[in-house]
Amino acid sequence: YSSSSVLMVAELVKLTASLVAGGVHPCHLLVLLRKSTPAAVPAVAFLVMNMLQFDAVARLDASTFTVGLQTKTLWSAIFSMWLLGRKTSLRKWRALLVLVAGVALIVHQSGYDLCDSPLASRRLSSAVVGGKSGRGSKNSSMAAASAESDRQLFASVDGFVVGLAELALQTALGGFTSVYIEKYLKGSAASLSIWEVNVQMAVWSAVGYAFLASFPRPAATFDDWSLTTCGIVATSATGGILVASCLKYTDAVLKNFPTSV
Repeated sequence: YSSSSVLMVAELVKLTASLVAGGVHPCHLLVLLRKSTPAAVPAVAFLVMNMLQFDAVARLDASTFTVGLQTKTLWSAIFSMWLLGRKTSLRKWRALLVLVAGVALIVHQSGYDLCDSPLASRRLSSAVVGGKSGRGSKNSSMAAASAESDRQLFASVDGFVVGLAELALQTALGGFTSVYIEKYLKGSAASLSIWEVNVQMAVWSAVGYAFLASFPRPAATFDDWSLTTCGIVATSATGGILVASCLKYTDAVLKNFPTSV
C-alpha cells in the first residue's frame, strides 16, 4: 500500500475527530486556518519524519528501530535549550547520555548480527569451497555464487546504514518538532484548545500527503489496503491527537521519556 495514502487518511481522521470533539463552527474554522501559518512548520516536519519512518522500518529490524527512536529525548533536551532557553541539570544530562549509550550498544550488536547472518555465512562458505575446488565449470559456478552473495551482503549492509541515517534524521526532526509545538501551544496558541491546534496542523499535513499520494498513479492511491492498514491509520491519528495533548500539559522531554524507559 501507499504510505502517503495511509498518512493522508490518518490526518483526515484526526481532522474530523478534532472538528467534532472541539465543536469547531465552520466560520471559526476559517479564522483558525487564517492564523494557522505557524502550524505549517510542524506539519511539514511530520510529513518528512513519517516518510523517513516508513523507509527506515523497511531497512532495520524492529528492536534497532524502536531503541534508536528513543534518542529523540536527547534531541528534545538540546532543542529545549535553544528554542525555549530551558536549562537542564547535570543529573538529567547524565541520564540522557546513558540512554544514548544504550542505543549505541543495541545498534552495535545489530551490526554484528548482520555480519553473522546466514547470508554472510553462505558468503564465507562459498569463498572457502571456491578456494578448494579445481579449475573448470565448478570453479566458475562457485565464483558466480560468491559474487551474488557479495552483492546481497553489501546490499544488506548498505540498507542498514541508510536506515540508521534515516532514523537519526527522523529523531532530530522529532526533537525539534516537539519543542516547536510546545512553544507554539504555550505561546501564540495558548488561547486555543487542543482540538483547534490539531485542526490547524491536520489541514496542512493532509494537503501535503494528498499531494504526495497523487503521484505517480492517482488511481492506485488506495490499492492493497487491508484491515491492518486501517489499524495503522487509527493508531497514527490517535497518536497525533495525544502528542499535542502531552505537549500542552507537560514538555517535550517529559513526553518522550516514558517511551524510553
